[in-house]
Amino acid sequence: MAGYLGSVPVPQATQHRETFTATAGQTTFNTAGYTPLFVDVYLNGVHLSPADITATNGSDVVLAECVVNDIVDIVSYTPFEVANQTFTGTTTMTDVVAATLDISGNIDIDGTTNLDVVDIDGAVDMASTLGVAGVVTANAGVVVDNITIDGSEIDLSSGNLTIDVAGYIIIDSDDGNIYLNDGGSGYGQISGASQNLTFKSSTSDKDMIFQGNDGGSAITALTLDMSQAGRATFNEGIVAGTSTAGAFGLTLNTASGDNMTLSVADTGSAGAALGTISVSDGSLTLDVAGDINLDADGGDINLKDGGTAYAHLSNSSSDFFITNPTSDKDIHFRGNDGGSFISALTLDMSQAGSATFNSAIKSIGPNVSHIGAAGVVIGQDDSATSQIRCYGTNDSTLGTLKIESTTSAGSTTKTLLTMAEGSADFNPSALNMDFRVRSDGNDNMLFVDGGNNYVGVGTSAPSSDLNVHNPTTTCALIVSGENNANRKAVLEYNATDGPIVRGGSSGITSLKFAVDNATLAGKFDSNADFYTNDGTVHSLSDIRVKTDVEDLTDGLDIVRQLKPRTFRYTEDSEFYNEKTKDEIKHGFVANEVETVAPQYTDIGKGRIGGEEVNDLRSLSTTKMIPMLVKAIQELSAKNDALESRLETLEG
Repeated sequence: MAGYLGSVPVPQATQHRETFTATAGQTTFNTAGYTPLFVDVYLNGVHLSPADITATNGSDVVLAECVVNDIVDIVSYTPFEVANQTFTGTTTMTDVVAATLDISGNIDIDGTTNLDVVDIDGAVDMASTLGVAGVVTANAGVVVDNITIDGSEIDLSSGNLTIDVAGYIIIDSDDGNIYLNDGGSGYGQISGASQNLTFKSSTSDKDMIFQGNDGGSAITALTLDMSQAGRATFNEGIVAGTSTAGAFGLTLNTASGDNMTLSVADTGSAGAALGTISVSDGSLTLDVAGDINLDADGGDINLKDGGTAYAHLSNSSSDFFITNPTSDKDIHFRGNDGGSFISALTLDMSQAGSATFNSAIKSIGPNVSHIGAAGVVIGQDDSATSQIRCYGTNDSTLGTLKIESTTSAGSTTKTLLTMAEGSADFNPSALNMDFRVRSDGNDNMLFVDGGNNYVGVGTSAPSSDLNVHNPTTTCALIVSGENNANRKAVLEYNATDGPIVRGGSSGITSLKFAVDNATLAGKFDSNADFYTNDGTVHSLSDIRVKTDVEDLTDGLDIVRQLKPRTFRYTEDSEFYNEKTKDEIKHGFVANEVETVAPQYTDIGKGRIGGEEVNDLRSLSTTKMIPMLVKAIQELSAKNDALESRLETLEG
């Protein structure tokens, strides 16, 4: 073949070779020049594929990777054009540049083909991508596997558009919205926000209409009126399908304050319209949050069984009648007594309405009953106050109310309660009988133990003359006075402090102790200081109650190491007092004393910052007094010795 086509080296092609030795990090090699696409690159003698090099600017060749001392050979070729040629048989070309190419046989193109105008009489079979910058016209149709559209419209200049598929039609909108337009104006929207299917009428106050074909006639089955907040108008009846689980049915929602009406509207002229709520199998439940109103303009509400009336509820001149229309059939008032149904009241219609009560009769009303000369009147006075009245020998004198209990034979009578004009006496017979007052949350709010002569508050088993108990929370006995509930003394037990005595508030700043009913013996002030009437605090010290008595060895050596301090209590301390928070205290720090004389300190439970701790340090200055006395004695002995020496020196 005279001449050369393509970038594959052949003997007829003109070529130029350049060799480079790569330096550290070098991947770009500057050549003497080449024609793009007409260059081969060898790395250490291995021919590189086009994917491993970049040679596009006609001078530089860039390798994907290269290390120091790699040998890079770059061979460039000089392309040339061939005059008009005729090829027979199979011709393989890598790159073709031709002003005019007339091919009468088949073309198998593996790479990219850039054609300005193509006129193809036969079929075109392409294994790769066809890129067309202009318009593709296919009047006979287009057969493809999948279509990807870079633009945003499919336009049809006239006529209708039919999408005909053998399987499903799937519309997949990643935005979740499908818009329906007419002439560019939107009238509807289908959206799937949060996978909820929503149908929307886009135009203000325009309805949603559901139409169909009923026996050849077009009918509007349902209209949703958007100018009326979506009010639904059904053309015919509404049937709610069978529920498969739970309690379902027809729910009509209204806004707050609105009224909902289920009505049978008579739009005909032949006669009155009748309304029926029918349940073919099972029961009917009317469940409302408010009242159920039965409004019968005819004045009668009929109760039937199988079409036969067994009761009438009637209105006659605003009088209310309950009627059993069946001859000699009674009216029963029934209820549930501990799980058993009982007839509380029976009105016997065969006995002219004779009333039979199943148990006791409790009546409210003016002078319902008046029995005997001594008289018992149960009713209300003129001020409508319910009461029980006990009269004496006539209706103008007061009597005594007694509640008594007798044996079955009636021979023994015990009085349980007596209420007279001047006194009320519970258990006047002095029986071994308890007295109990219940509250809403405590069955033993007040309990008198008649057998043990104890009184309990909050307990049914008092263990002393007065036993106050709360089974669940803080228990306190409070005494207050001066018409001020905050001026009080409290004896309390709670889970945080345990037993505690509280006193004062509202200006009272101390808790005082008195003896012989008058003498002030001592007090705790609000700053936590304790006072006695003469400053004396005693402890038991009689030799008869002591054993193992020995001389104290603690003394001056310990005193020398003590650190007297001034301080204030922090807010975390349970002894913190807001009123005395700035007051300077005098004393020792238990942690410091512990390192010198731990026998005067202790570790126990307490509260810091409201939290209980079990390593709270404390110390007893009272226990330290003997040690301080011993230290004074030691100083006194040393002083006596010094004075004796001084007298000797002074002669």
